[in-house]
Formats: sequence, C-alpha cells, structure tokens
Amino acid sequence: MDVAANGAISGSQRSIDQAVAGGAVVSELSKADIKTLAATIPNLAKRWAKDTDAKGLPGTKVLSTYMDLSRKAGIEHARAWDKE
Repeated sequence: MDVAANGAISGSQRSIDQAVAGGAVVSELSKADIKTLAATIPNLAKRWAKDTDAKGLPGTKVLSTYMDLSRKAGIEHARAWDKE
C-alpha cells in the first residue's frame, strides 16, 4: 500500500509542478477556509456510497471504512462525509 500512496503523492506533486510551470498560481487555504468551502458542496461521497449500495455493492461500508481508517491515521477531513 505504501507504493500506491507514494505513487499518488509523487504524481500529484508532478502535476502541481507542471501547472506552476505553465503559469498557475497555487494558494494554500486555512483549515477554516477549507471547512467553509467543503460545507458549500454536496456530499458526493455519500451520494456515491448510496448509488453503489443500490447496485448491490458495499458503498456505504467502503466509505465508512475509509473514513474510520483515515481518522485512526490522524487524517483530518473537512467534513465527516460518512456521518452526514
């Protein structure tokens, strides 16, 4: 799993570097701003989970497991996507 995570991280950084090289400006938001922004969008994670459940697959379980593992790992999400 570390290989996949490291690949995703390095790929993301390459994409950011390419965007900046192309003239993009990257700004960091405060945690408060991130939470405010997250509150304005629909809960797409929950929607995905319900749609997946409707196909007979464990969407809600996957979302819940992902969020629980994230919390245990100390990852702070902008919203409790699984609890809403």
